[in-house]
Amino acid sequence: MRDTLAFARLTSGQRHALCTNGFSLINAVAGSGKTTQLVALTLKMLLENPEIHLDRLAIITFTRKAGAELRERLHRAMTAEYEQDRISNPERAKLWQKWLGQLPG
Repeated sequence: MRDTLAFARLTSGQRHALCTNGFSLINAVAGSGKTTQLVALTLKMLLENPEIHLDRLAIITFTRKAGAELRERLHRAMTAEYEQDRISNPERAKLWQKWLGQLPG
């Protein structure tokens, strides 16, 4: 798995969790990094499946506030990846641009 800006910030336990495929359930106390892990898992899914459309992913949070935070963090992470890849990897930058356009408002 290629390192991204989001993956570089993960703890060793969070990096290990990225090795899973398919369904994931993240249940932990407040402030433990659940949203960070969800963002990293989403980016991993997108990078491993470039043809995927975001509406094919089910990412469920328990509150609207948590959902809004997740959307905001995904947007920031994807924007950062786009900016990093814009010059060095234009093809992948196009994918980030596509996925950014698919994020719900």
